[in-house]
Amino acid sequence: MDPCKIWLDEIAALALQAVQQSGGTPELRKLRAARLLLRRDVEYRRLKEISASAWEYRDYMGRAANIFSAALTLLGDSAGIKKNSDSPVYCGAAPFDGKRSLDEIALELWAKLPFEIAESPTALDDIRANLQKQAETLEKVEPLELDENALFEQFCAAGIAENDAVMVHASLSSLGRVSGGAKSVIAALQRAIGQGGILAMPALSNVVDDALRQDFDPATTPIVDWIGVLPRTFRQMPGVLRSANPTHSVLAWGRDAGNFIFQRDPYDCFAPDGAWAKLRDRHGKILLIGENAIDSNTFLHACEAWYTPYMESVVVRVKNVGKVTEIHYPGGCRGNWYHLGREAEYFQKLEQDGVVRTAKVGNAAVTIFDAFELDGAMKRYLAADPALLLHDEDCGICAKLRSKIKQERLE
Repeated sequence: MDPCKIWLDEIAALALQAVQQSGGTPELRKLRAARLLLRRDVEYRRLKEISASAWEYRDYMGRAANIFSAALTLLGDSAGIKKNSDSPVYCGAAPFDGKRSLDEIALELWAKLPFEIAESPTALDDIRANLQKQAETLEKVEPLELDENALFEQFCAAGIAENDAVMVHASLSSLGRVSGGAKSVIAALQRAIGQGGILAMPALSNVVDDALRQDFDPATTPIVDWIGVLPRTFRQMPGVLRSANPTHSVLAWGRDAGNFIFQRDPYDCFAPDGAWAKLRDRHGKILLIGENAIDSNTFLHACEAWYTPYMESVVVRVKNVGKVTEIHYPGGCRGNWYHLGREAEYFQKLEQDGVVRTAKVGNAAVTIFDAFELDGAMKRYLAADPALLLHDEDCGICAKLRSKIKQERLE
């Protein structure tokens, strides 16, 4: 069953439980309404993680919004919850991840409490007090902090070697506490591959023709926020070059970086002479740091461009050039890839065929591919099922892409 449909059923049951078991004084009902309001935000974040596309996320969020609105109306106005403005807490253990304050953690835990007949007026204060005790206890134990030397040793142990070409997708936070942050991770990788290697990262940008978009300029156009702090930091470091493709540019460092990112047609996202093809041809490595990075493996889009008929064209705006048509653009959703991680069908095939290598760096599980091997495997899989990475038959966005596959087969 579709995970979003399961989620919506859970939301309906949750709202019904909150309303049916809402006995007590008007003050306690308002407190329950406040808790349900916070739970709504928690659930919307969960929906974003399981949705296969932005379209699906908006669709199910709209349906859930009606359910939450009805329940909140029945419960009455929510009481104001006083929020503390404390700093993010990191104690080397969950839930203190250094991203959220103690109060933010407490509010989320409070929101997730089951809706029982009686609503405790002190539940939030009790959770806050308990978290404070945990934090004070954990802070007495100095958490392990990775530095550049430790990262260098662990990357080498994971198989990153001198003269390698390495394409990196990473969740920095998955590594744990890192002294020096993103710069230390980048420096460790540069040491591991040396000047004879290539360190590369995707540098995606929003320049599709739109009144709100800016013209693409590799020197100034920002990288999209969701791609993470590592490439945004990497871009500003000495010796790092950026390719000229407007939507799917690549950052590269190393003695041969200029040649690595050069392609004759800058408006082909995955040109046969571009960085992704060169990564494949030199048996480069794809390094995915953290579980979330598995869903961000841009090399799969390159395989789609090379071995399927459904990639799209899009108009982009380029500084000093104007509007240009870009080809092999990966529009639409990828419901059998995005957000599924190791559970995705293609990934399980790769594991069965021995293409996937895993290791650990810091707290992060890292996944490593030989780009040449990954290309060969995906070529076989997509020949057998060109729609392998697309969403199911009910997805309107993917229907257009599936029609291109059918049309090619008819021809």
